[in-house]
Amino acid sequence: MDWCRFTCGCAVTILVLAAHAAEPYEAYYRYLGNYPNQVEADWTEECQGIAHDDTHWYITQRGRLWRVPVTQDLNSFGLFTPGVTFVNLSSVPVLTVAGYNHLGDISVFRNPDTGLQYVLVPIEGGPDGLALFRADASLAFVKHVTWDVIDQRDHSPWIAVDRNGILYSSDFFDITEIDRYQLDWSTVEGPGPIGLQLLSPLPLRNAQGTGPQTVTRVQGGVISASDERLYLVADAIWVFDMADGRRVNVSQNGSGRFNFQFTDGFPEYEEPEGITIWDVDDLGAPGIKGQMHVVLLDNDAPSDDDVYLKHYSGVLYVATTGGTPENGTYARPYRTVTTAVNAAWTGAHLRIRGGIYDETLTISTPMTLDAHNGIARIGE
Repeated sequence: MDWCRFTCGCAVTILVLAAHAAEPYEAYYRYLGNYPNQVEADWTEECQGIAHDDTHWYITQRGRLWRVPVTQDLNSFGLFTPGVTFVNLSSVPVLTVAGYNHLGDISVFRNPDTGLQYVLVPIEGGPDGLALFRADASLAFVKHVTWDVIDQRDHSPWIAVDRNGILYSSDFFDITEIDRYQLDWSTVEGPGPIGLQLLSPLPLRNAQGTGPQTVTRVQGGVISASDERLYLVADAIWVFDMADGRRVNVSQNGSGRFNFQFTDGFPEYEEPEGITIWDVDDLGAPGIKGQMHVVLLDNDAPSDDDVYLKHYSGVLYVATTGGTPENGTYARPYRTVTTAVNAAWTGAHLRIRGGIYDETLTISTPMTLDAHNGIARIGE
């Protein structure tokens, strides 16, 4: 079977055959820690956003876009690190002449018709809008479009994109809905302006779905791979159902499993910024594991800013030879599936390494089980 989701308590005997199956809930709620942890470097001053393609991180500062290999230690790279490229906003005359001075939280999208891949960069300072750069080593500027062609916006802090190329963004203060745009991807290349159409917004609703949900100071956003979940970074990490806008979860500041700790205001002036979803567990990212990654900016005026990159997981690992002490992480997996099931939350993803697990399971929480590195047999 490809994956299993259990919604009622029952004893089961399972043969798990699939590897890295799709996870329908994408509940990245387990805080793993920070890395880098309060780093000050060429890329951290006014750091705004983060995204990725298959092999590279993309990072924005207020006036610069970076492309960094996933195998590069984010704690130790700069302007002259081999394999790292960047482009300064000041080197794109069409944007600077129009007054643009601020890049926001970004996304990466591959046009399925052409195979060309773009970094989508929200821009502010001129008429708020969106700039497109090549998602390759050149980071070449392609085109830009302003929201006021069809919409009135006060800010352009973030951009997200779904699998169909639909764009999602919002203002900064006290939002109750997400703006949606259809970009005509056939107009990105060649002469002429980019085609943009305003679609009906996605309303944000409370957990019961009975009324609006207000989210303030929105700095970042990302849509999960299945298009089922929208994660927003604001005064917390907010999680919404893409189907109806209902609030699914919200992080806690300094406590709980879904912990997004920061100090707002004097003296730290820590500021939540960008977010991306990328499973790097098997990609050799130095110091980094997990599936969701969130930028926290430490505004250290008058000195340079520091960055904490916070990591979250939706996965619990199981292996017959677990770590010590076992905690379900990639490095220290649980030794039994039962332990993992008991630790799981709604939407958790259990990756069970190949082997024989002589157990009888009772599963009462919706979750996904799949095999990892071989066939996992559960049961006598």
